[in-house]
Amino acid sequence: MKYLFCILFFVCVSLTSSHGQSQLYAATGFAGSTGELYILNPADGSVITDVGPLNDLQGHNYGLTGLRYDASSGILYGITGSSLTSPNSLVIVDPDTALVTYIGGPFGSRLSDIAIDPFSFIMFGVSGSSKYFYTVDKLTGLAVRIGDTTLPPKRGGGLAETSRGVVYGTNDGSLYTYDKITGVATAVGTLNLISFVDALAFSPSNTLYGIEGGGTVTGDGAQMMAEDPETWDNTDMTGDDTDAGGSDPNSNRERWLVLIDTTTGAATELGYTVGNLNALAFIPAP
Repeated sequence: MKYLFCILFFVCVSLTSSHGQSQLYAATGFAGSTGELYILNPADGSVITDVGPLNDLQGHNYGLTGLRYDASSGILYGITGSSLTSPNSLVIVDPDTALVTYIGGPFGSRLSDIAIDPFSFIMFGVSGSSKYFYTVDKLTGLAVRIGDTTLPPKRGGGLAETSRGVVYGTNDGSLYTYDKITGVATAVGTLNLISFVDALAFSPSNTLYGIEGGGTVTGDGAQMMAEDPETWDNTDMTGDDTDAGGSDPNSNRERWLVLIDTTTGAATELGYTVGNLNALAFIPAP
């Protein structure tokens, strides 16, 4: 049965790619690292295209901790997290050139990822420094707190919304859904991964992808860190993009593309991908 699922999954990926329906974009920006925009193969996380450095017209580089495509305007938005340029702010990204245009900020809370509702086109966010759920004004970058998730500040902190309007997010080692009115989180299940999931994105067929690698979770991961702490000196143990080791921001933290079952929360690693990735989004092909 598992073998059959794998065959069907790769056939679906091939059909999507061949018909040019969407492309999977990803950006680096973990813990102040240099920002670069990529197009990934959704089958295994390998790089199809290195679009280029995430620079503005003045040549300033932006690391990103969130990406989201707005179908109402055709705009690709990003959030800058701990970027060395304009941290914790909202930007626009040109998917063809990687050119960044600053919108506004900083947010009142350090947002870990964003989602856009497919009906109202409201932008939502969750925080790596508070337990609250937010809306973000796409014209100004103003973040407004709208509810309590009832969870601790997000570790990993990925966020994405299905085409049916259901918001999913990751915190520590689990998958949740969020109420868009109250912000309350409801547990779906554990991811069963060693590391946090820093970024999420739904494909047009509502398949949930994530980027694994932002820190170590409980269980096997915690045991590994206890046995060999030096191996984990650059992992994120406090939030979505904070370097617990406090060392070189250009260190290359390993990342994996994962597939997540939205009914159980269980995740499957698809393949090793670009280090320091911290943002993910599907964009319709031109």
